[in-house]
Amino acid sequence: MHTHMNAQKPKKRKTRGTAAAGTRPAAGSRAARPRRPAASPEPVGRATLADEAYRRIRDMILNLELFPGQTILLGDLAARLGVSRTPVRQAVERLSSGMEGLLRMVPRKGIMVSFPDAEDMREIYEIMQGLEGQAVRLTLKRLDGDGLAALQTAISLQQDALTAGDRIAWAEADRGFHAALIEAAGNRRLRELVGLFRDQLNQTRVATLYLRGIESLQESTSEHRELVEALRARELDRALRIHNRHRERTISELPAIVQHSVRMMMQARIGAART
Repeated sequence: MHTHMNAQKPKKRKTRGTAAAGTRPAAGSRAARPRRPAASPEPVGRATLADEAYRRIRDMILNLELFPGQTILLGDLAARLGVSRTPVRQAVERLSSGMEGLLRMVPRKGIMVSFPDAEDMREIYEIMQGLEGQAVRLTLKRLDGDGLAALQTAISLQQDALTAGDRIAWAEADRGFHAALIEAAGNRRLRELVGLFRDQLNQTRVATLYLRGIESLQESTSEHRELVEALRARELDRALRIHNRHRERTISELPAIVQHSVRMMMQARIGAART
């Protein structure tokens, strides 16, 4: 009898990187340690440049270096700031957002500095009237020596600015007074809510600064002084009446201010077209 031996099939050699599931790959095997994809390097300074461009453009708007209604090309604005277009584009997108609203993108014209119309201004001042009214209630309960000093300092600066005929300094002091009132309320979330509209309010304040009569600025300063006196005396009803009168008077002045500003802008555009 012949002994029949079953021919052994040759074993297949395992190739690298194909270890069976559930088995531990050999130590030192490159396939045993799959490499993580390399992280993309962060663009150096990109966020900083965009933030800096945002800050500088915002300051240019609020200080009237870029005036309401003015248009400027993205490339020209980048050249003016001395940076590339990318961070400027990011800053413009942020300043054009719903809450910021300081800029508008106009097709085939470039970037336009917004000028709030009468309706925009009315809505902003009505919101601030409500928020500051709550601040008055809270401040009356929580006013301390530091808060009182900040309010009185702002009023003194307003008066000094009126004496010197310096409207810009008056606007800065006016902004300081309202900021001090919100701060004295001692409510972080209220402060954050007011901050959402701060830039639009400041733009309106500065843009209309030269369109308001000096009597209006004097009256605002007097109303601030009366409000602080009512707060010191802890007279809530009186303080709220003064504050509401202050805001409602400003709101009532807006239509005439806007009409005047539109006429000035049209005259400036006609003059620019003739040169």
